[in-house]
Amino acid sequence: TQMIYVRSENTITGCYSLTQNTLELNVIAAPEVPTAIDPIVLCDTDNNGITQFDLTVKESDIYNGQNTSAVELSYHVSAADAATGANPIINTTSYTNTSNPQTIYVRLYNPTVGCEDVGTFDLEVNLPPVAVQPTQLSLCDDLGEMPGDEFTVFDLTQKDDEITGNNGSWLVSYYETSADAQAQTNAIADPTQYTNTSVNGLDANPQTLYAVVTDSNTGCTDMVTLTIRVLPNPTPTLSENIPDLELCDDFNTGDGVEVFDLTANEILILNGEAGVTASYYETQLDANNGTNAIPDPTQYTNIETPSQEIYVRVTRNSTGCYSLVDFTIRVHPLPEVVAVTDMIQCELFTDGIDSFDLTTKDDEVLNGQDPNQFVVSYHSSLADAEAGTNGLVSSYTNTSNPQQIFVSITNVDTGCSISTQSFYIEVHEAAQANPDTVPIVYEICDDEMELDGDPTNDSAQFDLTTMDTEVLDAQNPANYNVTYYETQEDADLKVNPLPTLYENTVNPQIIYA
Repeated sequence: TQMIYVRSENTITGCYSLTQNTLELNVIAAPEVPTAIDPIVLCDTDNNGITQFDLTVKESDIYNGQNTSAVELSYHVSAADAATGANPIINTTSYTNTSNPQTIYVRLYNPTVGCEDVGTFDLEVNLPPVAVQPTQLSLCDDLGEMPGDEFTVFDLTQKDDEITGNNGSWLVSYYETSADAQAQTNAIADPTQYTNTSVNGLDANPQTLYAVVTDSNTGCTDMVTLTIRVLPNPTPTLSENIPDLELCDDFNTGDGVEVFDLTANEILILNGEAGVTASYYETQLDANNGTNAIPDPTQYTNIETPSQEIYVRVTRNSTGCYSLVDFTIRVHPLPEVVAVTDMIQCELFTDGIDSFDLTTKDDEVLNGQDPNQFVVSYHSSLADAEAGTNGLVSSYTNTSNPQQIFVSITNVDTGCSISTQSFYIEVHEAAQANPDTVPIVYEICDDEMELDGDPTNDSAQFDLTTMDTEVLDAQNPANYNVTYYETQEDADLKVNPLPTLYENTVNPQIIYA
């Protein structure tokens, strides 16, 4: 407040006078709108750039400490209206912008003195990110579970690029419920290691999750759903129920290598399941990776002996989910074989036909192999021996002389057999001692005088070869050997033959020729 004094003067005469009252000047502070007011920025919800604003959120910034009771605040859409106070915006808490961005004019007016000030701030609507609805995230059930439990660990972030359309400034977070997603609370802590679960009693498989995309530049968000599903693996027959594939070492016997048809048990392995395919591998690693499959499993030569593990990957064609089983291939050695001597029987006045006890050859054929583990059979042809059919029964009567007999040795545990042995059975004309059956008596005089009167202890030296002619009875001596024995048993066994010059031990004494 300032006092002003007034002087009145006549410019011609110079006379003047002073007013009796003073003039008081009062300066009242005018309302003042800040020159820089931050814009109100909201995110759009329908991508049209139009939304509702609460203009009153700027009141504290506009008043900026001024006495709110002394001034009137109004909002206008034009500078002209703001200057006059005309057409103030009525719905200040829910004003819908008409353009994007839009300038709002602010008028502060002091009705007491009639002073006002005008300022501006902008309304800005940021367009939200447009998240892409992702395709279902499907994973196969955990390997080795048959049947599967329908739970597995998902890396949800695999869907980030798909949901954001590869926009690097957009961030994705995942939620189990729509309410959490809208409130952006309780985000899944580690979306790279998420196991599907039942939420609010809903199924765990498939499960619906909610993905919120946030534009890191504007903070605006969008939300889409993500379905995760655990796909079932095939259910082949368990490994322990798949029999081994066994072959005998028939080809190049002794090398332990054979050609297998690995698909021989494929029907059993697939377990009646449709839409699945089996592939075969030499290692479990290859089977898991689906690499280096055996090109032709129907003609597979083993690389390990005597046994080797084969791994089967059973894949569901529609999903690629797979299960692994394995079985053993095994090459069994053949029985050992040795050369077998011919079997010759003698017969007087032979017709070339005789009965043979072939089983007497078993020990020779087996050559020390366990007779409880191997079966020996005899056959009249190689084809029968190889097929193990039409075994000859002892006693066997030959049909030709000589006749070749084919031998088959079979391992009763493995069923493997070998038929490379053979021998001949043959009937020969027998030798006959003393064929005319006339008793032969070889008598010589005692070489010492009889003194004791007991002839039973008399002895002399006999040249047994002198009896050869009588023993042979006209049989050609060139074709026969004659030997002599003290006993029938020695003669039958052809052991302990007597020397050419023999001194009797009793008198008389029977000698066997």
